Amino acid sequence: MKEKLKELLQNDDELLIETVREVNAWDGSLDWLDYQTNDEEFFETFFEKKDEVARAVCYGDYNYMDNYVHFNAYGNLESTSEYGYVEECNSYIDEIIDAIIENKDHCYFDSKITEILESEDQE
Repeated sequence: MKEKLKELLQNDDELLIETVREVNAWDGSLDWLDYQTNDEEFFETFFEKKDEVARAVCYGDYNYMDNYVHFNAYGNLESTSEYGYVEECNSYIDEIIDAIIENKDHCYFDSKITEILESEDQE
């Protein structure tokens, strides 16, 4: 089962990102991979004052042109391209798969993932 999930996720970047978001929405067990889309909505949601944004950008590792952004351990912003985010997720693929299996009864995974999980449960 783990190998099937690994192959599926490593060949579908969008599904990989969606799956990490689903697990984090449930229990935050992949919180170091909890990136948000780098857009105006992100800044409106997480910041009330412009000086807070300036501090988080100044002391973080932020690039306006990157696709994704998250807070580091110090509350500053770190951003990454889509390629960088996918590469980071792939470097933790085993942890992602373990989180999928652990949370299979609580999360709403894509039908391809659910199919693999259900086929293994029946064996």
